[in-house]
Amino acid sequence: MSRHAIVCVSSLLLALGLNTGCDPALLNGLSGNNAVEPSADPVPSIRGSAGPEARLNPDQIGKLRPDGVRPSVAVPSPLALPTRLRPILASGAPLTVVPVLKFVPGLNVQTLFQSDSLDYSSAGAPTLRRRYTLYLGHGIQDAQLEFSSSEPVSNGSGIQVFSSNGTLLGEVKNGPVAIYVPGNVAFLEASWDGNGTAPLQTLDKITMNTLPGVLPEPVTDNTLTADRFASLPVSFNSPILLHARSNQSKTFFMTVKGMNGKNVDIVLDGPGEVIASHLSAGFLLPGSSLGIKRFETQKGGLMTFAPGDAQEDTILITVTLKPVTGQLAKARFSVNHVSDQIPLTVRFAGNPAQFGAANNQALIDRFKEVIAHASRRIYQSTEGRARIGKLKLLLGNTLNPTDIIQARVDPFPYPHPFWREHVTAAGSPLALIEVDQSWWERETKDAGRVLAHEIFHQRYALPDEYTDVAANSSNPFMPVANQSRVLCPHSIMGNSTDNAELCWSGNHNPSGETQTFPFLNPSNLSMWELIASRLGTTAPNRSPALPLRPEAFTIPGDAITLPLALEVVSIPDPVPLPTLPPIQFPF
Repeated sequence: MSRHAIVCVSSLLLALGLNTGCDPALLNGLSGNNAVEPSADPVPSIRGSAGPEARLNPDQIGKLRPDGVRPSVAVPSPLALPTRLRPILASGAPLTVVPVLKFVPGLNVQTLFQSDSLDYSSAGAPTLRRRYTLYLGHGIQDAQLEFSSSEPVSNGSGIQVFSSNGTLLGEVKNGPVAIYVPGNVAFLEASWDGNGTAPLQTLDKITMNTLPGVLPEPVTDNTLTADRFASLPVSFNSPILLHARSNQSKTFFMTVKGMNGKNVDIVLDGPGEVIASHLSAGFLLPGSSLGIKRFETQKGGLMTFAPGDAQEDTILITVTLKPVTGQLAKARFSVNHVSDQIPLTVRFAGNPAQFGAANNQALIDRFKEVIAHASRRIYQSTEGRARIGKLKLLLGNTLNPTDIIQARVDPFPYPHPFWREHVTAAGSPLALIEVDQSWWERETKDAGRVLAHEIFHQRYALPDEYTDVAANSSNPFMPVANQSRVLCPHSIMGNSTDNAELCWSGNHNPSGETQTFPFLNPSNLSMWELIASRLGTTAPNRSPALPLRPEAFTIPGDAITLPLALEVVSIPDPVPLPTLPPIQFPF
């Protein structure tokens, strides 16, 4: 990788700154979480009724449950699913496994064959308790998860499975392992000490007992039986794993509280449909057009909510996975509070031909691809808390003096390799990303990765965390190569081509490259510790979960596109003055 950003010491200014009744066939379809063909308009929702004879009274609801008794277990805050304090796995401290009941298949069984792996960091960077919520659907009574491992893992590494109340259900150290889940929700936590090769552990099979005739309900008191949710309470910026049978749709229902006053993305990274409705309207069936918002996608998509878009603080979500023919159906779903929609004004200092483009549109199209890659990496690195929101492109040789730019692309190579991508005056009103011809000629994904790295410098004043340069005592503006320095190998502020994370206190190396410019990070804090307050959150105490599938960064064309407001200002070249004929004098 080419060298990254260097901050000019002399100019640094830190300004850190369903309204009809449901017939039994419909109920059975929903309880199995299979797709239901939408009825004729009006599209029904799951709660409420157009006529008294169709309304579900409390007695009817009780009879839909296996024991005929409406539960009365209080539910924790939907924005903070229950957890418990546990020993740090990396310490190797022994953990006591609580005996649990063995899974006994019933008459209504679903079996999903999957191949889903969890995300580990790079060699040298420990992964600690990276958590994902596994939601099996409202009509599931209990389940058995079957895992496999390519080889045994070291002490403190592997996958741990917890119930929603924090009970340790089992560990995956070597495979195969079957773990019983006494409900429809489980937490999967992945840990690795960072030594050797990252574990290859996969969730291969899910066998579930279903509850015919069970309706989804918004999350309020009395809607939880032990580890079973009538709809899943969703926490912001906490990814959820969803699975379905191959070639068969499956529907999930979720409740989101706390929408007021927030910019929110509702993301499905995988094939399917998402419908949002107000709490007063109830859950909507797949295919409904009566929701607040809706989208359908084959590879991944999202809907955005600005403050005021949701007229109620609680909204209900219907997610239907729709597998592509011949492929396994799996997806990551998340509801992300977006704290920062980054505005970016970029000037191309030259005409399209100088950048190898046939015309302005060709140049714009290629740069949009670069921006899409950069925005995805920023989104992934910040748990969905930041992305590029506005892009203004200035094309041409002339710059309007009122324009304040954040990045400039020059159509020529810089004389020194180190300066091909850099930022001046990071984190200040004068911050500027400067990139040259060699950056523009990179493959678009790689150019996007570099741009994301530079944006973290320019907007948040994050320092570098890579090894191939060090401060030059004789010339602070021209660092020198130094391969012996220690690094944070899985940080986007490092120099790996695959990184889409920020280091946190559990895998940050305080003696790394952050020492080069100590005034940016005098306490040698991790990148998450530096950026958390700027994003209005707290630094994580575990490896952050990733909202987008790794495929979004490795498989061309299989990547979600984040929203972007684009403005293009094409500045014509100056019109040359006419050539006047020479003056003829009579003498």
